[in-house]
Amino acid sequence: MPVKVGELEFYTFDETLDEAYGKRGTPEREEFEKECEEAVKEAKKRFSCPGDYVREGIKQVGLKQKEFAFKMNMTPSNVTELLQSKRRITPLIAQRLEDVLYYPADYWLNLQNEYDAERKQQKKETVVLTADWAERMIQSIDNLSNQLSVLISLQQQNSRNPATK
Repeated sequence: MPVKVGELEFYTFDETLDEAYGKRGTPEREEFEKECEEAVKEAKKRFSCPGDYVREGIKQVGLKQKEFAFKMNMTPSNVTELLQSKRRITPLIAQRLEDVLYYPADYWLNLQNEYDAERKQQKKETVVLTADWAERMIQSIDNLSNQLSVLISLQQQNSRNPATK
């Protein structure tokens, strides 16, 4: 059901998809959704953080970064942080992104959540690798220390026993 503002009618994203590709479950809609899933998989290979997706969206709608900042009601420096993924996509930012870039707010929030989960996993793996590395370094130092003790002991024995020279 469209929302009327003056003479303009606005439709939800789902209504637009229903009109263009049919209701969910129809062959046309399923084909479209399958293509979208494949496109998202491809995009994930090319993009590493939510800011990359925002940058691509800005390109698609043909905005300059300052224009985008104005439409998002953000400062240009905040937009720069968003594009570099130094600023998280919050529900408010996601809603603004929906309004400006025409992708649903849930899309943006899911991107952020997936990115956060991936980074959290990477940090866990880094901690495990760092702990493993530290353990190996301690073992190496212990081995070197033992070898050095043996060498010092041998040298002391040699210096006490001149016949072995």
